[in-house]
Amino acid sequence: MFQTPDYTILDHLAEICEVVDFNFRYLYVNDAAAEHEQTPKDEMLGQTILELHPNIETTPIFSRLKECMNERKSIEFEDKLSKRKIKIEPVPEGALIHSIGLPAHKTKVKINRKTVPAIINNGYLQRSIRDQSKVLEIEGWLDALDLRTKETNEHILRVTDATVALAKMAGVPDSEIVHIRRGALLHDIGKTGIPDTILLKSDTLTAEEWEVIRKHPVYAYDLFYPIEYLRSCLPIPYSHHEKWDGTGYPQGLKGEQIPLSARLFAVIDVWDRLSSDCVYRKAWPHEKIMEYIQEQSGFHFDPQVVDLFFQANKNPAKFGLR
Repeated sequence: MFQTPDYTILDHLAEICEVVDFNFRYLYVNDAAAEHEQTPKDEMLGQTILELHPNIETTPIFSRLKECMNERKSIEFEDKLSKRKIKIEPVPEGALIHSIGLPAHKTKVKINRKTVPAIINNGYLQRSIRDQSKVLEIEGWLDALDLRTKETNEHILRVTDATVALAKMAGVPDSEIVHIRRGALLHDIGKTGIPDTILLKSDTLTAEEWEVIRKHPVYAYDLFYPIEYLRSCLPIPYSHHEKWDGTGYPQGLKGEQIPLSARLFAVIDVWDRLSSDCVYRKAWPHEKIMEYIQEQSGFHFDPQVVDLFFQANKNPAKFGLR
């Protein structure tokens, strides 16, 4: 389903990631590594570790690196100098060096359209991501959603990119971005609990059938609340159909009772759906979509989020808006 990745899928991970060849020459460094070294990426690439750190030969980390290179085995240890856990793993080119976790103020998770599925499709990168079991679980749910609802991965990843971008504009702390990312990816997971006779129906739904459809946020809540690491992502799957004026579902929340992440996502989700063709209508022109979103400010949408969305549309490429 997805393309095989290269190391660039690690670019925006919070953890430091570096790849060196058998001569200890840097082949790849991610953003966190360049920041940690206080050296631009293009200056690091092509240099050896010894050129960048002349005294490193006497350090434990270099000994562990040589051990990994020679014996082709994974090594995990705590570097007393940097006070970080380090893992060194053999890869075809040489070795992948990465930290395991960073202080909260250093967390910088940015969504990449190919990151979640790409990590899943790569054996040795898979092992280098400490939360890979969580990623696998999320990917499995995405596949289940795709099979049940025909929800396109393109739509899911577009709205995830754009929601994360809008959240950053809104000043959401980096520590909360990961939860927004997961919530956006899994926003319609509750639809897996809707019968096919209703979910895939091509004709107009009856009032009774709409009542069943409107239960999907509750199904998402029931599914994720017992899972501790997903509990914090629930505001989007559970509340993205709430409306600013209180006429949404499932709880009928009003105004700022609706979690901010759900208010941000609601605008993005409607924008993306109206921008795309579907079985019962063609995509709307951009101007018509923007007029509709403006009309719904204060009714469906949070007026401040609408203003933020219009600001983002002044530079759509920067914020993942087409």
